[in-house]
Amino acid sequence: MASVGFAVYKGRRILQLDLTGAKDGKKEGFMVIGKLNELIVKEPMNSVLALIDVSQAYLTPKILAILKEGAGKNKNYVKAAAIVGASGVKKLLMQIVANITGRNIKQFNSISEAKDWLVLQE
Repeated sequence: MASVGFAVYKGRRILQLDLTGAKDGKKEGFMVIGKLNELIVKEPMNSVLALIDVSQAYLTPKILAILKEGAGKNKNYVKAAAIVGASGVKKLLMQIVANITGRNIKQFNSISEAKDWLVLQE
């Protein structure tokens, strides 16, 4: 089930977006992405560390468009973002979103690797 919220890891707050198994037909994924954007804009500029898990998510053009739009709107709030669970075409699509939005987004194979990288971002 898709979810979003802050968690503390090694003393740093990380905003975690879990899109595991998200599909177009499930409204929860879209609602969670909306909630993500609401949470981000309440934070100080250039302060948010974000972790996005797209494992087994079906990234349709509609979901990608929503992610791209949100990434563009909250760009000034996010210091760094990490993506987990992207491989093959999904990995390429997430890199395109990063390039289009000009965001500092790095892809990782595991959540622990992603969190370790995020907490080192200054």
